[in-house]
Amino acid sequence: NAIATYGMGPLSTASSTPIWKRAMQKRHSQQDRAMHFTRHARDRMSARVIPEGVVDMIVDFGERRAARDGAEKIALTKASTKQIRHYFGPTISDAMSQYRKAYVVLADGGVVTAAFAPQPVFR
Repeated sequence: NAIATYGMGPLSTASSTPIWKRAMQKRHSQQDRAMHFTRHARDRMSARVIPEGVVDMIVDFGERRAARDGAEKIALTKASTKQIRHYFGPTISDAMSQYRKAYVVLADGGVVTAAFAPQPVFR
């Protein structure tokens, strides 16, 4: 599965640092610990069939906007989908297309929920 291999290969851009490593460095510079998933988030991801790797891709490449109570909503945009295609090629980009309407809510450095919206969240 193309999604399952996210972050595991020697994929790189013009930079000498592989993209997966830069994405992880970016994430870890934003928070001191590994991403935490609440029990609610895990239950919702399971019920909605949103794999953890997809949540990682949305968090790493998606657009961020403020949500209620200091939370942050993150979703893929056309630009972020193009960025995924550029970094990982058409196979992973095409696999991610089914998650174009998915979004992730982060609070206190952890995933609170992941869901699908009726329309793409950010255009």
